Amino acid sequence: MYCSNCGKEVDPNARFCTHCSHPLHTTQINQAAATESDDTPDDVIFEEDIRLFVGHNSDYYDRKWQKAEEKNGVSFNFAAFFLSMLWLGYRKMYKFVLYIALLFLAFDLVLYLIGYEYNVSGIDPIDRGIGIGVATMLGLYGNHLYKKEAEKRVQSIQNTTTTTGEKELQLKIKGGKVWYGPILAFLIIIGVYVIPSLFIPMNVNAVDEVRNSSFYEYPDVEISVMFDSVFDDGEWDHVEDSDTYDIVEYTGIDSQNDDVAIQFQIFADSEDFEVSSVAIDGMELDVFDMNLFLENVFSEYDGFYY
Repeated sequence: MYCSNCGKEVDPNARFCTHCSHPLHTTQINQAAATESDDTPDDVIFEEDIRLFVGHNSDYYDRKWQKAEEKNGVSFNFAAFFLSMLWLGYRKMYKFVLYIALLFLAFDLVLYLIGYEYNVSGIDPIDRGIGIGVATMLGLYGNHLYKKEAEKRVQSIQNTTTTTGEKELQLKIKGGKVWYGPILAFLIIIGVYVIPSLFIPMNVNAVDEVRNSSFYEYPDVEISVMFDSVFDDGEWDHVEDSDTYDIVEYTGIDSQNDDVAIQFQIFADSEDFEVSSVAIDGMELDVFDMNLFLENVFSEYDGFYY
């Protein structure tokens, strides 16, 4: 027996073509289904249209949807978990990509307004948590979400088409998957979230702002890297916070086994900062000795790497 839609050989007892998901023996199937079950002919047709909308993975989603019904909508989808919004694009669910991108943008705006300080030394824990949360929700409920979206679109197609041929064509066009879907999803994320988020100021953690910066004399070396090379038991602390400036302090032990405390003053109206004080064993140095001390730090760093 051969499929009337794609022409490929199929199992004579199959209800749907395993190659293109086209329904086989539609009339006989509808009659049998109406006789042997409680489903009405319309229910059977709707089920067939859903399968045609999904495409060749319809058996997979049938199993997942049945499991979801037994577990309050939960059935794990690995592609949805690992690819997240790219999977949504692959399945043509672009509006959900848009919603999530807007949600990310709203989170950034709220975090800025409440004064949250981002950790720029690595992946910020808030960003990591939001990303994991979205991936987990899509992994657990992605199949259920896809089912609801498929049912909604199939119903709309049934209501707006007048012939079987036109309906099947629309189901194939609007359903299934597309290779360029993830690309469109990525572009939506860039246009709706990434670019607009650049205009939202970021409250950077004051300690990280100094740690990840550099001295004028060594623009390619982070201060934290230099200090870790020169001092032992280094610690950073945000010791003062005001409307006009912040004070960040670094403490460590130098090569002479002296306790060193270096304070940086960060100005609120700019990204500039300066070394405001240096203390050795609790004794604060004057400006001349402070500059001499910093020169010795640079020389000692040079001794390690040059």
